[in-house]
Amino acid sequence: MNVTGRVGLVGVLALWFCSAAAASVVTIPPSLDNTLFQDATGSLSNGAGPALFAGNNGQSLARRTLLRFDVAGNVPAGAIIGEVSLWMNVSNATDAIARTFVLHRVLARWGEGTSSTSGGAGAAATDGDATWLHRFWPGSPWASAGGDFAPAVSGSQVITDVGAYTWTDPAMTPDVQAWLDDTTHNFGWVLVGEENVANTARRFDSRENALAAVRPALTIHYTLPVGMGDAAETGISLAPCRPNPAAAPARFAFSLARPARAALVVTDVAGRRVATVTDREFGMGRHEVEWDRRDARGRGVAAGLYVYRLIVDGRMRGARTLIVVR
Repeated sequence: MNVTGRVGLVGVLALWFCSAAAASVVTIPPSLDNTLFQDATGSLSNGAGPALFAGNNGQSLARRTLLRFDVAGNVPAGAIIGEVSLWMNVSNATDAIARTFVLHRVLARWGEGTSSTSGGAGAAATDGDATWLHRFWPGSPWASAGGDFAPAVSGSQVITDVGAYTWTDPAMTPDVQAWLDDTTHNFGWVLVGEENVANTARRFDSRENALAAVRPALTIHYTLPVGMGDAAETGISLAPCRPNPAAAPARFAFSLARPARAALVVTDVAGRRVATVTDREFGMGRHEVEWDRRDARGRGVAAGLYVYRLIVDGRMRGARTLIVVR
């Protein structure tokens, strides 16, 4: 890229960043997902399968989808959550009748094992799987068969045939805010379809689907209080990288108030992970790490705007932007 091209790119991206500085947005995939298959023994699951199911099958046996998102690992602690939207892709429908599918906040921890199937009958549960009767198969039961969840509806969407659907209800926002503020009670949502009649089930693509473009995604809009992230307030700081724009390896500097495990992760502006620069234990004080501008597969990244995030002991503690030029 010539000098004129670089200046143009920098100008466009700088305008984008200034306009977005007051509010930020991140899109993240589930950290866990699974399906609860109604059966008397609680021995069916689909922890690692490419699909998720919700609604009733032809025998009026219910299927319910579990989704959990690592909010604290992608949004800074103390952020104020705004609009939230959940996107999911329906890859099969038993009919084209409008059916309502609702989200409820789950009230207990649950697991995802290695069971796998693309079919709606489920697969044999493996250790740690969530099933109709178990939070973690085979030894940790739900308090109620079919999962423990709040009776209040957090989100609702009408689904007809195959295609992409989005849940955007305002009641989803306090759920996500609570998951950010208290990670110990982030158990995600359960998606429940119409269970009063047979043949209402829909098949959704899961986080393990081979096609990344059809995996579930949670988009979170958030703002940061004035002054948040200052070293004096948190004891943790993330400095601007050098050089920026970067036509050479970029150096990231951060400071810790105590020994901790720190990760420096580079994502694109949509929140998709590009590279993990470091992820290890660091001592108290200032540290520098270098990124060679290559992705997780060792390929040089394209010119453009990237976000680098500091994650300390599993919580995101700072984020800044970097412009890569060629």
